[in-house]
Amino acid sequence: MTDILLVNPKSIDVLPSYLPYGLLYIGAYLRQCQFSVKIYDANTFTQDFSDYLKKEKPEIIGISILSGPCLTDAIEKARITRRLLPQAKIVFGGIHATLFPRQILRKEFVDFVVMNEGEHPLAELSEFILKRKGNQEEIKNLGYKKAGKLLLNPLRNFVNLDDLPLPAWDLLPMEKYIHQKFYAKRVLTLHTSRGCPWNCSYCYNQAVNFRRWRGMSAEKIIEQIEYLQSQYHITGFQFYDDEFDADPKRVEKFCRLVLKRNLRIKWSHYSRINVADEKRLRLEKEAGCVFVEFGVESGSPRLLKLLNKQQTVNQVKKAFKICQKVGLQAGAMFMIGLPTETEEEMRQTQKLIASLAAFQTICTIYHPYPGSPLYNYCWRNKLCQPLPSLEEQGRYFDLRDTQVNVSQIKTEELQEAYNSFVFNNVRQELKFCLTTGNWSLVWSHIKARLGPKNFAIIISGMRNYYLQRIVR
Repeated sequence: MTDILLVNPKSIDVLPSYLPYGLLYIGAYLRQCQFSVKIYDANTFTQDFSDYLKKEKPEIIGISILSGPCLTDAIEKARITRRLLPQAKIVFGGIHATLFPRQILRKEFVDFVVMNEGEHPLAELSEFILKRKGNQEEIKNLGYKKAGKLLLNPLRNFVNLDDLPLPAWDLLPMEKYIHQKFYAKRVLTLHTSRGCPWNCSYCYNQAVNFRRWRGMSAEKIIEQIEYLQSQYHITGFQFYDDEFDADPKRVEKFCRLVLKRNLRIKWSHYSRINVADEKRLRLEKEAGCVFVEFGVESGSPRLLKLLNKQQTVNQVKKAFKICQKVGLQAGAMFMIGLPTETEEEMRQTQKLIASLAAFQTICTIYHPYPGSPLYNYCWRNKLCQPLPSLEEQGRYFDLRDTQVNVSQIKTEELQEAYNSFVFNNVRQELKFCLTTGNWSLVWSHIKARLGPKNFAIIISGMRNYYLQRIVR
């Protein structure tokens, strides 16, 4: 029998998957508090969830939810749990639970909600449920039901990331999370910070009080890297922080430690256009960084202001030139279909992306994300409507649903532009693989895109690409 089962609901359909770091940290902290813990990741586990529950018989089930398709699977798994283990306590946590705690708590299959960071509140709740210690009224970050009322306790201060134990990687089948990238054959994601200091209007960070950025020390990052190298033979790392270089001094210290300890690693990270600094990027390159992904977002000056990106088109071009100068590959992440976006503004984005010579171009069709100022803007201007049920939210916030359109561009034109960007990205990746003779990476890309929907998108993009060349 297991004390606590942590569940990562189904959200993606391809392997390798991405590590659920929130649950890995919570699992490690619960074990430190002497509880037995298991993690069930629906994105990688093949064992039927009902059979898994019958075998483990957990007394507490913690389900982590984002605003997206995982909501549908989370609801299903909670209902299965209630049917098979009626005495078990079901706890929902994660970003969506933090945004909508009362709505989730109203569900008959939810006993508790944990808001914001979950390590301490879930440990204290486990003490209360399993050991009859403490008082639920005194557990900060906790929502619960009492006498027919929904009650939310005050929030607590954020944790010091250096005080947490290493993530419980051993609770997952790690080989299913190791990616092959152009810069290394065994790449793993790492989260070294939480929150973001910036104020982009499309982001939820402000609503959940995550705008306060906090990062683990450079020494702690090195400790994690050395552990993963020794245990799983990892040769590359993809820093998955919202803003890895929010603290330039931390990044510089990390780079110097990598060089001092002669760590033979390759790595990449996300960054912002307005913090691109040649001196720091040169140091990153020396310490093994090979790829930086920038949030370009749009080629329209008006839309960049709407997004509150604090960057200009000229700054975008300058950042990519700096990376080219120091020998770093650079990627461009951007959106089309933004609120009030016109066809001309989408063409501005297409023109900008084409001028950057980016190694990768990652395009998404914009969805209003709950808790963000831009979501509220769309709601006030009747570009979208409030969604009363969790089931509807799961469908609406699925980024794969290209029918969501809050722009002034026809939906079919958005889809065609998106398909073209996907094809161009695949073409660029395959060109690199063929040029370098990296046949195993070619096969890795093929396996990742074997699904009929992805294949159809690529074929459509290929058709658009060659039609455009004929027209020119």
